[in-house]
Amino acid sequence: MLHHLPSRSASAAVNMAEDLLLLENYGAEENAATFRHYGWSEPAFTFGLSQSWPAVRPTVPADCALVRRASGGGVVSHLHDWTYALTVPFAQSLCRERATVSYKKIHQAIADALTVQGVAAALVPCPGESCDAAEIPPHKPGVCFVLPEIYDVVRPDDGRKIAGAAQKRNRHGLLVQGSIAREMAPGLDWVLFEKTFVAQLAALLGAEEMAVAWPVFPEEIHRETVARFASREWNERH
Repeated sequence: MLHHLPSRSASAAVNMAEDLLLLENYGAEENAATFRHYGWSEPAFTFGLSQSWPAVRPTVPADCALVRRASGGGVVSHLHDWTYALTVPFAQSLCRERATVSYKKIHQAIADALTVQGVAAALVPCPGESCDAAEIPPHKPGVCFVLPEIYDVVRPDDGRKIAGAAQKRNRHGLLVQGSIAREMAPGLDWVLFEKTFVAQLAALLGAEEMAVAWPVFPEEIHRETVARFASREWNERH
């Protein structure tokens, strides 16, 4: 089952907390993957789990929120992007794929959904023959959308990046946090894109798509998780 959650907007700390809550506190009993598209109630950037706050903070406007993700990757601007999160429980096969393989498959679904509306999109090819077999991250921890990495979604004509993502795996499963540059797809019907993209993901997972209400997390767990992502201890560590 792929549970399609309703879209909602929140602060950077709440968005990052709820992505992790969906991975760790939802869907396990039903072996359900989840998908959600969400917005931002404040100007915000996020950055990867392993990045250094002193290195990242000067690269982000001072009036923008900056929150560390639970996933890897680089700095991402959420000022004009289309943001999504996908969780896949451990029991599903996509969760057990190598990072490069799952990254490639999800980004192919994005490229296919863009192509349905006439937006040309392709994946950055692997420069050799071992990318899918290697345990290498699809992103170097820098600034995303500056230089595309393998299997990012790009425009075939000029190589400019359309979409990238970061991943986290733990005992609960796989979390994919993705960002699509709206300016790279002018005129796109984003409602239709979401419908098409989710259908592609459901086919990839071999799952039935189901629209569901937003889950109610235990109040204390929700409050503590949001507080963690808002804290200096979480965000400002080196």
